[in-house]
This record gives sequence, C-alpha cells and structure tokens, in this order.
Amino acid sequence: TEFVNELRKLPMQELSKVKIETLIEAIKELNDKCQEIYDVHIETIRDTQQIYNDEADNLLEDLQNELEVIEAILNEGDSIERVIDEECRVLVEARKAEATKLMSDAIKFLEDTDLKAHDACVNLANFYKTVGEKLDAFNKEKNDMEHKFRIDISKRADQSDETLDQYEDSLKQSIHEMSRSIHHMVLDERLQTCFKTLDDIADEYRDFANDHREVAETHPQLIQDCFLKIQNDVAGCLRMVNADKRDELREEIRRKLFEEKKQEMIHEAELAAQKEAEESKNQKGKRAAGKPKPIEIKDEDVHIEVPELDDYESPFGNEFVLPKPMSDLVDYLLNHNSEEDEQGEKKEGEENGKNEEEDVEAAKKAQEEAENPDEEDKDEKEDPTASSPEDPEGNSCLNSDVVFLPEFFTSTVVDFRTKVMEYLYQVYSNHYETQMKLDKDELDDIMEELDERLRKHWPRKGRLEVDYYQVRAAEITGHKQRYERHVRNVCEKNEFDRERFVILVENYEETEKEFLEEQEEFKDALPNAKNLGELQGVQRRVKESLRVFSEKSNGLMEQLNEVSTDNTENLLQQNRTFIKNCTLFENGG
Repeated sequence: TEFVNELRKLPMQELSKVKIETLIEAIKELNDKCQEIYDVHIETIRDTQQIYNDEADNLLEDLQNELEVIEAILNEGDSIERVIDEECRVLVEARKAEATKLMSDAIKFLEDTDLKAHDACVNLANFYKTVGEKLDAFNKEKNDMEHKFRIDISKRADQSDETLDQYEDSLKQSIHEMSRSIHHMVLDERLQTCFKTLDDIADEYRDFANDHREVAETHPQLIQDCFLKIQNDVAGCLRMVNADKRDELREEIRRKLFEEKKQEMIHEAELAAQKEAEESKNQKGKRAAGKPKPIEIKDEDVHIEVPELDDYESPFGNEFVLPKPMSDLVDYLLNHNSEEDEQGEKKEGEENGKNEEEDVEAAKKAQEEAENPDEEDKDEKEDPTASSPEDPEGNSCLNSDVVFLPEFFTSTVVDFRTKVMEYLYQVYSNHYETQMKLDKDELDDIMEELDERLRKHWPRKGRLEVDYYQVRAAEITGHKQRYERHVRNVCEKNEFDRERFVILVENYEETEKEFLEEQEEFKDALPNAKNLGELQGVQRRVKESLRVFSEKSNGLMEQLNEVSTDNTENLLQQNRTFIKNCTLFENGG
C-alpha cells in the first residue's frame, strides 16, 4: 500500500521511465529482503511446530508409562498399548495433521497473497512506466518540434541575410558603374537600376517580417497537434479511444458478445445432450443411444444486450469512450503475472518443439473433461487463497486484508487518469502561453526592426542621388563643356585657317594671273621694239616682273604651307594633349 501510495503521490513532472524503473527495482529489492525474513520466520515456525509434535509424542509416552505404573483398570481383554495406540495416538496424530495442514495452508496463503501483491505493484508500476515512456517520448518530440520551429525561423533569417547581402553587392556594383558612366543617358539608366535594387531591399525587409509572421502563425497548431498526440497516446494506455469510433466499437463488442453467447449456448446444449445420452445408456432395458446429432444454434435465437460505453471528456475538450469497463483494466493489474512477460520469450523457443505433444495432451484432457464435467466445475469453484485459512474451530488464523481490493486499484487508476490528463493540459497551457509570449515578443522585435530598417533605408535614394548621381552628372557636364570648348576652339582655328588658305590661294591665283598678263604684254611689246635698247628694256621689265612674282609666290607658298601643315599639326597636337589629359578610370581618372 505504501508503494502504491508513493506512486499515487508521485508528481506528474517526475513521471518517467527511469523513475518508475528505479521504483520497480526498489520494490523488487524490498521483496527479496522480505522474502529472506519471511523464510527465516517460516523456518522458525516449522521448527516450533516440530518441537510441539515431539512434545506431544513425549506426553503420550509419559501417559502410557503413568498408566502402567498405576496399573490402570481396563475392560476385560483390553490393554494399555491398544488404548494409547487406537484412542490417544489417533487424536494426537489428527491434531498434528491438522496443524501441519493449517501451517501449509497459511504458508500457501501468504505466498499467494504476497505474490499477488507483488505482481499487482509491479503491474501498476509497469502501467505507470508505460505512460512515463509516452511522456518521455512526448518531451523529446516536443523539444524536437520547438527546435525545428526555431531552426525554420533561423533559416529564413539566414536566407534574408544572404538575399540582402546579394542586393547590397548588386547595389555597390551599380553605384560603381554609375560612377563611371560617360553619358547622361547611361547615368540615368544606372540610377534607375540602383533605385530598383533599393526597392528590392525594402521589399525583402517586408517579406522577411511577413514570412516570420506566417511561420509564427503555424506555431499554435504545431503545439496543439503535439499535445493532442500525447493525449491520444496516454488515452490508448488507459484503454480509451476517440468518441468518433463509438459505433465501430459497439458493433465490435456486439459481434464479440454474440459469438461468446452462441458458443456458450452450444456448450450448454452439448452438455445437456451428453448428460441425456449417459442417462439413456445407464437405464436398464434400453440400448445405448446412437451418435449424437451436431448442435445448431440459429442466430435469431441468440439474444444479447450491448452495454453502454463509458464516456470521458479530457481537459482539452476531446471526448473518449472506454471500449472495456475499468474493471477489466483493474483485473489485469491485480491478476496478471508479471513474470510471464519475462519468461514468455524464453519459453517461446521451447514451446515450438512441443506443439505436437501438447496438441495430443490437450485432446486427451478435453476428452477427460467432457467425460467428467462436474470435476472441472468443482476445481473452478475451489479457491484455496480466496480467504484466510481457519483452525478446526472456524477461527481465521491470518489477516485476510493483505491483498489489494479492486476498489482501491480502481480509484488509483481513475485518480491517475485525472492527474495525467490535467497535468498534460497544465503543461500545454504553460507551454502554449510561454511560446505565444515568446513569439509575440519576437514578432514585435521583428516589426520594430522593420520600422527601424525602413526608416534608415528611406533616405538612401536621396543620398544616392546627391552623393553619386549629382556628382557624376556634374563631372559629365564639366567634361562635356570642356570637350565642347576644345572642339569649338579647334573648329574656330581650323575655320580661320581654311578661310586664310582660300584667301592665300586666291591671292596666288591673282598674282599668277597678273604675272601671266604682264608676260603677255611683254610678249606683245617685242615686235614693236625698234632697237636693241627697247628690247633690253623689255627684258629688264620681264626679269623684274619674274622677280616680283617669285617673291610673292614664295611668300604665298610659305603662308599656305604654314596654314596647311603647321597649323594643322598644332590642332592635332592640341587634340592629342586634350585626349592625354582625359585620364581613364583604369589609370586613376
């Protein structure tokens, strides 16, 4: 009882396979110690009984000696030896036999009750152990579920960090490319690319917060499913099933009761037919009855009543039914031999080789029981351990309250069912409240972080436009203006040289024309010359004209050469100098 009360007082949070196994080992050790003490006491009682038997024999011998000394008067033909042997010794032996039987019954009663009490304790502990194993598995499954839930959230956070890193790298690359743009059109396109990346970053901030919220919204269902599973597992240990299977259970119970009732009716009919055949066989003047006809029972003749199934509503609000009465579970706990489970596997191999012999013996035994049905009923009715052994005067020799009452075990099981279900609901409530508070705090932190991220992210477009776009736009504009000034300067000089070149060419042509006209005049003047002096004068004018033409033409050619070659080379050198001063990005520009 103390062991059972210890189990009943065991806090549910301490219920586990290891804890119950420790208690089972403790009760087995206690049982072994008690068995040793019990063996010592039984041996002492047997020794005492033997002393009393020897003392009775000695007293009987003393009585015989006293009768011989006093020469007791006996009936004629009688002797003291006969009186002692037939009248006195018979009583002594009867008392000794009664004492021996009483001792044997008491020992058997104590051993049986002790075995039943031990098996009941072990069965109840194993019952607790089964639930403890379910709770151990539940705790592991719950921890795994929470670990997986947190891992999923962490994976999403890692994925978000990786995505943001990719966006930041892409943004840096786009800013770098924008900083090296050489046209306003390209610059504007890359600015829009940067804005698109910034929008993607903001969307990722929002997507991460929304995904976290969606994952957190699945957490309550995960917790509920986990606890409903352990509730159903524990209900299975308590031999309860969901209420939605009520009709199936009733039909199964009906079929089972129907088969049992039908077999019982067939058995009763067979016994009645066999008894009638025996009576007919024993009657004089009548011949033995022939072969009995097979017994047939019609289904409509079998009437059964399906008992109502007990209902139970768990603290979670789920309804269960008990397919079997609680008394069946209590009867199992009280009467199941715990050693059979341990020895079952050992005997399984041995029994496989004895199946044929057992079949033969079972057939013989069935035939004997059929021939002597009264003996079977007598054996079933006799139960030497049903009550405490009594002395010849009808007084009980031992306390009969050494076995567990079914009511005590029923209250224990019902109390355990209530405690374990309430414990599961309490654990569920505490765990649910804790996790929901944790999820809410995390979600609040995520939303606060989202607001902070967006607050810091919002000015990035403006800073990007000011720090990079406008700077590069001003640089492009400056480069463009410098280029335009250079082009304008070169074009102006080139145009001036072109116009000068045209003027010089026209001057040359005019000079050449004037020279040719003078030569024609000189040519026309030759025939009109009358003397040598006039011819020499023409010659001098021709030479003077040629000298003047040569000087003018050489001057014009020098100017043309300067315009066409020197000035052009200067312009080309200016271009090369301008290009050289335009340093590329690869060279630190």
